[in-house]
Amino acid sequence: MMGEHVLRIGLNELTTVRIICGKKDCGGVIELPTETLEKLRNDATRCPVCGSTLAAGCGPEQVFVNLASSIRSATLMDDHFRIEFPVKLPG
Repeated sequence: MMGEHVLRIGLNELTTVRIICGKKDCGGVIELPTETLEKLRNDATRCPVCGSTLAAGCGPEQVFVNLASSIRSATLMDDHFRIEFPVKLPG
């Protein structure tokens, strides 16, 4: 497609994760290095604005541990494959 601008982000370039609270009218944000996700505990998975547990009902720690583990495992496979996320840029 002519004129389409796409940014390709490699999985190994994802060094920070931004977690946004899903509670209505909140939108609190936590930004963490991806390498620290596996170390999160209940007190660290609370929204800094409203105090609600992020990923409630999903076992918050497990969700973030699984994400971190998947990122780490996939980046170790760089000699077999690489994962990229194409992001369309406006304009």
